[in-house]
Amino acid sequence: MKAGLTAAVMSTIIVGFCIAPVMAQDLTVHYVVYVDFFHTYCNLSDVQVTVDDQLGHVVATGYSPDGSEIAIVYQTTTHPNFLTVRASGLESLGPYFWLTKGISIVNLGADSNYWVWVKML
Repeated sequence: MKAGLTAAVMSTIIVGFCIAPVMAQDLTVHYVVYVDFFHTYCNLSDVQVTVDDQLGHVVATGYSPDGSEIAIVYQTTTHPNFLTVRASGLESLGPYFWLTKGISIVNLGADSNYWVWVKML
């Protein structure tokens, strides 16, 4: 009787060690990256934002028509160490417009919400 119970418990443990990692792979992690822009005193508009993973793949995008802060949600089943935030938009002063760009890196940890400033040059 004891041998049968021991075998049942051991087989349950072995099956658990085999199935648990497979089930954990499907766990979706949500990150929210709040992006704000640091720029000159000119007007900032039409800002396109892309978020890249560690491999350089675009994983999320966002748009700010008036250069104000935006929140970008990124969902993944992996746990990246960092994300790269790239932004490009238009700055204007009176009738003059020019393209401005910026980049920033977000180091990820255990949190799900991150704030980043992108310096537009």
